[in-house]
Amino acid sequence: MLSKKARLCVKVLAVIASAPPGKTVATHVLSQRLNHSVTYLESIARVLRETGLVTSFRGPGGGYAMACDPATLSVWEVVRLVDEPVQDEQDLPSKASPIQSLEVAIRATYIDFLSSRTIGDIAGSTGPAASFPVRAAPGFRLRPMPGRSRPVAPSSVFDLSSYIR
Repeated sequence: MLSKKARLCVKVLAVIASAPPGKTVATHVLSQRLNHSVTYLESIARVLRETGLVTSFRGPGGGYAMACDPATLSVWEVVRLVDEPVQDEQDLPSKASPIQSLEVAIRATYIDFLSSRTIGDIAGSTGPAASFPVRAAPGFRLRPMPGRSRPVAPSSVFDLSSYIR
């Protein structure tokens, strides 16, 4: 039920929260841990920075750090901040159908469940960032280019007679 963007924001926050205190997490480390491209994670980190959930540091040793206590930051707060506004219960007509009232009850249960879980809980269950397994990224990998093969031939038509002999 979480959007892809919200799910990835929670994962990024869990990795950043599991870093040792005073340490930042660079985007390339997030890329290795979460198996997503650096560019995509930079756009997610920008959203998190704009909402005030993380702070960024530039330069050598730079990266991202939590801007608030992960033990008090609920998953619902993250979802609410990064996703578009969802229909509130106040938007329903006064005479709601049984299906609409069921949807309201499901949404309330969903919000209660996400509100009861914190980023600190998720980060604690995954362990410190240094112990995450680094998975190889699937797909295209850059390798050294093979040496150019050069044909054995004369460099001009004037050298052709010496080559034929």
